[in-house]
Amino acid sequence: MHQDVVIGVDIGTSACKAIAIDSEGRMLTQSQAMYSPTSPRPGWFELDPNTFVDAFTTVIHDILKKVPANRVEGIGLDGISNSPILIDEKMKPLRPCILWMDGRGVEYIPLILRSLDVEGITPTLPVTPLITLVKLLWIKENESEVWSSTRYVLQPKDYVRMWLTNTVATDPSDASVTMMFDSKTFGWADYVERVFGIELRKLPEIVTSYKIIGYTTENIAKQTGLPEGIPVTIGCADGVADVLAAGLSRESDSLIRLGTAGVFSLILDRYIPDGKRYYIFAHVEPGRWVIQRMFPFGIPHRWFLKTFYNRELEYAESKGLDPYAYIENMLLTDIERVENEMEELVFIPNIKLFEDPASFLGVFAGIGSMHTKIHLMLALLQGLACATRETVDIVSQKLGLAIDRIRLVGGGSKSTLIRRMIASLLNARVETVKYHDASIGAAILSTVGIGMHRSFEEAINNFIVLDQTVEPDEHLQASLPKVYEKYLRFRRALNTHVL
Repeated sequence: MHQDVVIGVDIGTSACKAIAIDSEGRMLTQSQAMYSPTSPRPGWFELDPNTFVDAFTTVIHDILKKVPANRVEGIGLDGISNSPILIDEKMKPLRPCILWMDGRGVEYIPLILRSLDVEGITPTLPVTPLITLVKLLWIKENESEVWSSTRYVLQPKDYVRMWLTNTVATDPSDASVTMMFDSKTFGWADYVERVFGIELRKLPEIVTSYKIIGYTTENIAKQTGLPEGIPVTIGCADGVADVLAAGLSRESDSLIRLGTAGVFSLILDRYIPDGKRYYIFAHVEPGRWVIQRMFPFGIPHRWFLKTFYNRELEYAESKGLDPYAYIENMLLTDIERVENEMEELVFIPNIKLFEDPASFLGVFAGIGSMHTKIHLMLALLQGLACATRETVDIVSQKLGLAIDRIRLVGGGSKSTLIRRMIASLLNARVETVKYHDASIGAAILSTVGIGMHRSFEEAINNFIVLDQTVEPDEHLQASLPKVYEKYLRFRRALNTHVL
């Protein structure tokens, strides 16, 4: 067994995170560099591609302050998907990266659907502005000079890896959610060029996620302090790294991430695409797939607390307290009274929020004269838990699977009440892990790629430690089904008009 270190790096929407882990599974140190997307127009979100490189350099410098550079044996990467970076023949970016949540290009969706229908092709993903194909059609039509100068279309982790190793490639997990992937050949689909005019030569080679694609160069060694010749794996999409980092590797293993977005993930050993209900990523292990469906969580939650509880947030922060736990405790101390006074009050989050990032957050319905902000807070948490249940039901019922155990990660998983609500609504055991970040998944990729571990299961068993287990709560199991019925009734009534 090696006694040395791998570094996993997660290239996110607003931060780059890195972690150093040794071969015994000890987390030695971690680092984070923040950045902010720009929004040149409402609903548009972009980043200078070199922001990712600068952030990577920052976190590596921090890591190497605590870990000797000569102990580093490998580097693994993961990153946000559907965020294309266009580079020219000299490997220089031609325009800012269009981030995944960017809403432009909606006018191309009818064209895509009609064209696929004429070809007899059933969409394998929901066709929304989130996918890379829509973004590339927008660039091709609106920035023709940029498109004609494009040599390669890369995703953020691929751009950083190109800078590290002078190699150009992507992996199946990122490629599989672009709407340009052929699941049978694990290459690019020929209709992409024939129907949409996206030249296949501009799309990089697709290489298995854990394969070593190249090595850090002499120039990178000078800029980062990393030794020259460190092996770098291809990497994977952050959603797949999330699943690895939660310690999940078998069919039907399920994950709920409660962050800026809520994300439900499920591992399958079969390819079962759906053009409406969910996205399907290629797993890092060939032959496996990861189903994912997004739902609103952190955005409406943060808006509510900032709007109605900003004074309490500031007080908790001034006292060094966890502000979210502090506010939740205010509810828990009086929850029996608040529950009895809810009547028809319900919060309906906008489940289409991530199809149209400029749209509204949700609707409070059934507000009565006796209701105060603490009633609204309980309604908000119940509504977010109900949206979680609805999302799991949509996926599991389509696939004919019963979900009785779920890993819960992300900032929302720290909420005692949310954990109990989700366990009770789903009638499932909810588990959390000691430490979770997509960068751990990237590190796991590296350990398998360099041979530190023989399999993903071995790496997971070495790295991932369970923390808490929450069983369904008897009281909540009696009360929440009625809340869920109310939630569905209001949401269906509103759906025709606004949701």
